[in-house]
Amino acid sequence: MNIHEHILQNKVDSTGNDDLHDCLAEFKALMKMYETIQIVDKDSVFKFVESFNNYRNICAYKFERRKNSGQELIRSTMLEGFFQILFKDIAFQHSSSKEEVILGHANILSSFTISPFSFKDAFEDINFAAQMKDQDFVIGISSQMKIMRNQKEVTELFVIPFVVIECKTYIEKNMLETHMNSSKETKKIFPFCLYFIASEYMKMKTASPQRSALDEVYILTQEKNSIREKKFKQNLPIEPFNSDLVYDLFSKVKNHLENKWWDKESPFTTGTLITNSD
Repeated sequence: MNIHEHILQNKVDSTGNDDLHDCLAEFKALMKMYETIQIVDKDSVFKFVESFNNYRNICAYKFERRKNSGQELIRSTMLEGFFQILFKDIAFQHSSSKEEVILGHANILSSFTISPFSFKDAFEDINFAAQMKDQDFVIGISSQMKIMRNQKEVTELFVIPFVVIECKTYIEKNMLETHMNSSKETKKIFPFCLYFIASEYMKMKTASPQRSALDEVYILTQEKNSIREKKFKQNLPIEPFNSDLVYDLFSKVKNHLENKWWDKESPFTTGTLITNSD
């Protein structure tokens, strides 16, 4: 289920709020329309962005005016819900079953430890532990890891990510630095995973994302958060997502999912060892 629809539905059920009810109807209509429309090229991406911008223009301020807007997660999941629809067709093209593919919020493997309490204890229990990390949006597949020692088996379920997109209403410096570090750690385990940040607005003056393993940081409205706040107070139209930026992200993801990442024969055909997804 789309995460934005799920959060919004739960809040409508618990409050019966008319504004939320109307926004849920708008979002369901948007999702219904794109059940039969494939998003696979520039034209279809642009049309979908236009449709979502219309929904966002109608409902974003309604969500932000609510007393506990930040805690309700309705506003913050708009972008995650957007990506679940945007990538729905290219994410499942190589899968025989939709259950095989993860499209949305997921826990990925971030690290693991083997830390027996002593050399003697290691012969009985290696004390294996896996650490997971929540990611806002992932295109990946479910997997499991089994560790066995002396007939004692430990199984950990996790998601193998091929694309990670951290979704932000606005990006500030400490958030960026967190994900700069996270992108490096993720790619140590999953070297062929693309790692993006997609933010609606910008809330920082200086940053150095080029020093990280981030593949790109997108500011989808190309607007400062301070301007967004002024528009909200004056009830001016919300700045739309830039279709060209969305298509740039879409193209990077599409190329990555369609291309081969490593080919042992490539040194003899292209003269290069690492395949470029761009």
